[in-house]
Amino acid sequence: MLEAVISNTLRKLGLIWWNLEQTVGSRILHGILGDLKRTLETLQVLAPNGEKARVTDRFPTLWVEDVKSLCYLVDDLLDQWEIDDINGRHRQSYLLSRLCFGCHGSRYVIYGKLKELNDNLILLTQDAKSAGITAEVVNEPFDSCRLTSSLFDPDKVVGREMEKRALVNMLVKHTHHDNPSEAVHQPCPGIISIVGYVGIGKTMLAKLVYSDPVIAHHFELRIWVCVSEKFEEMSIAKSIIQQVLPVDSRGGGLGSSGILPELARRIAGKRFLLVLDDVWEEDPNKWNSIIAALKHGSQQSRVLVTTRNQIAARSLNSNQIFRLPELPPHDCFMLFSRFAFARWGSFEGCAYQERDVRAVEKTCRGVPLIAETLGGIVSCRRSGDSYIGFSSFDLWGLEDILNFLWPTYYHIPPALKLCFAYCAVLPSGFQIPDDKLMKLWMAQGYLDLESSDEDAEVVGERYIQNLLMRSLLRVVAKEGDQGGHVSKGCRELEMPEAIHDFAKVCAASECCSVHDPDHYDISPLVSHLVIDPSQALHLSIVDWAPCPQASDSIQRCKRLRSLLVQSKRSSGGGVLVRRLHSLFTQLTLLRSLDLTDCTFKKLPSSIGNLLLLRLLILSSNKDLEELPEEICELSNLLTFEANCCESLKMLPKGIGKWVSLRHLGYFLESRKAYLPRGIRKLSCLRTLTTFSVGHHDESASLADLGNLNKLRGNFCINGLGDVADVSEAREAQLQEKKAIVALELNFEREVIEENQVNNDELLIEALQPQLDLVELTVKGYKGRQIFPSWLVMLHSLRKISLLLCDNCESLPPLGKLPCLEELDICYMPRVATVGPEFLGMEVDGLAAESSSAVAFPMLKQLTIINMLNWTEWRDWSETAVVFTKLRTLSLGDCPNLKALPEKLLRKASLEEVELHMCPLLEKRYGFSKLHNGNRWSYRQNISDLGKPAQIAVLEVQIGSERETNDHADNGN
Repeated sequence: MLEAVISNTLRKLGLIWWNLEQTVGSRILHGILGDLKRTLETLQVLAPNGEKARVTDRFPTLWVEDVKSLCYLVDDLLDQWEIDDINGRHRQSYLLSRLCFGCHGSRYVIYGKLKELNDNLILLTQDAKSAGITAEVVNEPFDSCRLTSSLFDPDKVVGREMEKRALVNMLVKHTHHDNPSEAVHQPCPGIISIVGYVGIGKTMLAKLVYSDPVIAHHFELRIWVCVSEKFEEMSIAKSIIQQVLPVDSRGGGLGSSGILPELARRIAGKRFLLVLDDVWEEDPNKWNSIIAALKHGSQQSRVLVTTRNQIAARSLNSNQIFRLPELPPHDCFMLFSRFAFARWGSFEGCAYQERDVRAVEKTCRGVPLIAETLGGIVSCRRSGDSYIGFSSFDLWGLEDILNFLWPTYYHIPPALKLCFAYCAVLPSGFQIPDDKLMKLWMAQGYLDLESSDEDAEVVGERYIQNLLMRSLLRVVAKEGDQGGHVSKGCRELEMPEAIHDFAKVCAASECCSVHDPDHYDISPLVSHLVIDPSQALHLSIVDWAPCPQASDSIQRCKRLRSLLVQSKRSSGGGVLVRRLHSLFTQLTLLRSLDLTDCTFKKLPSSIGNLLLLRLLILSSNKDLEELPEEICELSNLLTFEANCCESLKMLPKGIGKWVSLRHLGYFLESRKAYLPRGIRKLSCLRTLTTFSVGHHDESASLADLGNLNKLRGNFCINGLGDVADVSEAREAQLQEKKAIVALELNFEREVIEENQVNNDELLIEALQPQLDLVELTVKGYKGRQIFPSWLVMLHSLRKISLLLCDNCESLPPLGKLPCLEELDICYMPRVATVGPEFLGMEVDGLAAESSSAVAFPMLKQLTIINMLNWTEWRDWSETAVVFTKLRTLSLGDCPNLKALPEKLLRKASLEEVELHMCPLLEKRYGFSKLHNGNRWSYRQNISDLGKPAQIAVLEVQIGSERETNDHADNGN
């Protein structure tokens, strides 16, 4: 991690150094930064060997920690420079009102401190030799090039039967015939990759599959090659040939130019299974020659890859990725016991207890490698001939497990190492939204932008994806997810426990997760270091009761950069406020502060001391009534969130000073919460979930959105019904906000006056969004026409919700939208008839009968509810093409609707019809009320509704209860 820290500091220094070159009269100052840059570059060369030596030797540990400590001090000063620069631009001055180090001065004070730090770093470069650290390339203290073979001991295998069967089926699927025409669309060779983190059992599973009788019978040739970290194309090809040729002619005389042609000739037309075990190589170009040679085999040949890195799997163009899950806890204990009780022949009769079983299952974390290693250690520990209880040993300080993990860590870029190690500050078993994790990294300055035009959020998402593909993070699968695929920004991430423990090793003394603030819960994994909790940089606290002892212990962490209070018991709010004042006075180097759900009423003005703060989260503090104006002095702030703070009605007036702010979370159900006018100055803002139009002189108007053209994602505007001046809507310039993908326009009024002017039709016309909008919601609209000219221009729109538009007399021509997939309409009591205008067939003067246009070509789900006066849904002509992909139709609380269009019910795509409180439809199509409750059962033949074979489910509801006809397909 030292190399990553130095690289991050050099990156910041390089930006300042380059900018200073453009400044007149700064030669002396520029020279100091240049000297520091050269010193750091020297240390950067020494860092890798210092880190490697630290794994096996304690002496270099002190040197590594000293270099890191000084680099962090340099980083603090560079961040101070950034604040100076921001305030200089803001006030046209280069002076700071105060420095976070407790002194007053200018940039020259910072330069003086940098010169002093550079002198100390130069001394450390001289001390490197005495610490045994050189710039020469040395062998790694761990061997990442392990050799494997297809041989294994069946007695040492537990579980994985289900995974083995699945993989065998995948390998032999579509390969039962040699007829080329049957496999013409299959890739040759088909490549399947087993992906999972270290120790999870990828190689063992491949061995189980390789030796399976079905596989042995199915493939003419079976070849096992251990690739390992050091990729050598010719060596891999030669290993394959040696297993294909007879023993007496293993191709030893082949030159490098003849190996690949010989490989292609030897496997030509043969059905083979090639296992490439432990693949690391991420460059697809290096595989091209080998894959080209393998294509000479039979169309039914397969390659099975094991890798901990999905990037490597993709470099081979894998057709299928098989993610290997953790071993179940019971299987972990069984595997542990086979190794642990080997001397006794069986664990039966040994004096183990139930707590030992639980301890094993918890410690193994679903990782077979840990179970085997722990079992081997226990087997060597005995008192006489009896087994000593597992829980009496510290068994989780295992260098051989770490040796498997270090290569993965060293293969990731420096900036990504910092992001990975930072996850150690989060509690074990954490689940965190991907956007929050990205914001925490951003607050620490870890995101390395490749160009000035690149968004930090894009880089953060790339980092998350990289860690996911390397199996160092994973997406939490939740109910309703399809294969764990969730859109970016909505994913919950977690880190496997074994990987989380390793992150603690990488972070060393820097990250700490505390359950009892008086007892720092340092993992035994870092027992080879001398840990001083006061040196921690990042601290998370779980279930913190605000006792004096807790904050006293935290105040000792003078270097703290992150303070994340995960949750707190709801007590002692007054004590916490008093302690916050002292914390904000002492912890002036904080970059991230998360005080979610802490039940305090106000923040102390001393929060203005946290000049380096980039992330501040105050969400779910329901008693928080106001924020001090001093909070606006935090000009370095990138993320501020105060969601669900029910008593907080307005942010401070001076938030216009937050010129660097990128993410503002301030959302309430209440319409009484407003933003101050200073928001117009936040031109860097990317995230603003909700904007409420206010009536007070201090509150923002719709026109204040004009400069916020970098807004992205979901955006909601509340209070549009109270806007009297339509020109404000035009000044908001929604069409310029190109990155907004989902927009809600809420016209609901806070106060309804008798003579209130209704500008809704003019407003909605002026609020034209960018044309690539994906989702649109209109709520509480009072106009008679809901047809702004721009609506049919939204050709990328996939979902529309029209809610509580109680003055509209007809539906807009939504059938013209080519990509619309989901449509929800709720409460339009003035609509009596729905006809061709809804399909978009009469808007241009075309009669429905003569139109051949396709209406609703992509619509899959249509929901219409609470249409109290809707009586007729007119059918369309035979020539019209309508609802070609509609699958679900849901109608609710439409008491006067008499019939459904006959052509709609005959749609081949229609799978489900759901009716709720539609008595005339229920009577027409043959439903009767049961005597035993508010349910409807099917009474007449489904053919009355159209084509019986096409409607899979017909469901009618009363209240919250429902009955589903599962026999609709049979017409019974």
